[in-house]
Amino acid sequence: MAGQVEALNIISEEYDKKYILVALARHTEDGKIAVKFIGADSVGRINLSRTYRIYEGDFPYTVELAAIVGLGVLEGRWKALKAQPVALSSPSWNAKKEMRVEVEFSGLGAWQEIRRKLADTSGLDGLKINRLSARGADISFNYAGDIAALKSVLARQGLRLDESAGGFTLSNQY
Repeated sequence: MAGQVEALNIISEEYDKKYILVALARHTEDGKIAVKFIGADSVGRINLSRTYRIYEGDFPYTVELAAIVGLGVLEGRWKALKAQPVALSSPSWNAKKEMRVEVEFSGLGAWQEIRRKLADTSGLDGLKINRLSARGADISFNYAGDIAALKSVLARQGLRLDESAGGFTLSNQY
């Protein structure tokens, strides 16, 4: 508890482990719980002290809360070390591209269903109907992302986007 590195080294040698974490909890004179995490994890040395007010006299609850908070700190340290930076400036995340798509359907009901699904599709906006016939439509819309992501989003709506040399074709999945 005094933060003696030699004591941690003895524990580490006794258990033959590189990473040792000791968690201590004790009552304080003012009726709170003092918690201390001392040792080392894969991120490095840690010496964390926190004090918790005992909730409605429930010592076990307060100790469990302290353990959960401590675990969150340890997980956060590990995640911060392992996390890969995300390139948010990538054009596929920022720039919405206009897509032109031929829609195939069997009749008015099927067209209305496809149009409703497109309206409910996240990330898709600016839907324009350029041409409409009894069995097909030529539409355009804006979408930020790549084709694989668009296909996946549309598939969740029950729509199928096919790519060919002539462009893109959209239909209901059957």
